[in-house]
Amino acid sequence: MADRLVQMYRHEAENGWQWFEGYLTYANSIIPEAMLCAWSVTGDPTYKEVAKQSFDFLLSMTFDDSGIKVISNKTWLIKDKKAAKHGEQPIDVAYTILGLDQFYQVYKKKNTYIKWQLPLIGLWGITICIRLCTILVQEDVMMALKKLR
Repeated sequence: MADRLVQMYRHEAENGWQWFEGYLTYANSIIPEAMLCAWSVTGDPTYKEVAKQSFDFLLSMTFDDSGIKVISNKTWLIKDKKAAKHGEQPIDVAYTILGLDQFYQVYKKKNTYIKWQLPLIGLWGITICIRLCTILVQEDVMMALKKLR
């Protein structure tokens, strides 16, 4: 599978577009992360090189000065087109955090990977806290309703 991904990458990648297909969709960071895992198992330097190039490209397409802007699910990001606004999926932020952590573990490049990861973990942590609070409130409401019966 990793060899097939390398083949796809080499077919599609060009100056300004270092990706496996002519478009970006959702859960994009899983592919470079998978290539990094393939490298860690096999030691094949091609896998590591493709992983880094594609992940760095993905970060350049999903981050700007204001933060993360994951690919919209309303319209995918097509090569040589402009990214759509809105329609981003929260799960993409989670996948990006996981990818950032994996790449940081391998490269230990604080200025490259950790600078994006820390604000996201803060955002993700807030999201998790809000969700947990919502669940706890829902449970409290359900228990109160049961007592009223």
